Amino acid sequence: MVEEVSALESKLLKAQKEQSDKITRDLLIIQNRLYAQLESLSWLQRRLYIKGQLPPLRGWTTSLDVLLRLHAHIMTVRPKVVVVLLR
Repeated sequence: MVEEVSALESKLLKAQKEQSDKITRDLLIIQNRLYAQLESLSWLQRRLYIKGQLPPLRGWTTSLDVLLRLHAHIMTVRPKVVVVLLR
């Protein structure tokens, strides 16, 4: 009986450790994504010479890192027309 309890305890501790490791990995991924978006926001504000705030970007179909790349592309290519599709 003691061995069964010990084996069960060992299994539970192992499962808890695996779950904890997975949560840690997931949090690091989320942290890195958030950092990338905040860094992109900072670069966009500098490149667009915005003195105030950007308009709310929640709910947009693109993210800040994509907007930053789009801005860089537009500044490099300098197209005569840029079409923006609004919903």
